Amino acid sequence: MGIECSKCGSDQAQAVRAILLSGTSTSTGSFTGIAAGSGGGIVSGSTFNVNKTNLATMLSPPKEPYGKSYWIGLDLQCSV
Repeated sequence: MGIECSKCGSDQAQAVRAILLSGTSTSTGSFTGIAAGSGGGIVSGSTFNVNKTNLATMLSPPKEPYGKSYWIGLDLQCSV
């Protein structure tokens, strides 16, 4: 038993929540590497990604005005 559109009577209507859930996917990952050179070291981190269909994007709530901030720390060494 689906949802019926109140305007046209179509039985192909879907709840916004169903569109958002079916049109959104997330993925995570991690990486590790070695920095070559005189300072050398190990580099590692993680990723998080959200993908949405165009329809899910259009129906999503607006983004917050200020995004998250990220920082990257670097340890650079120079020899003279």
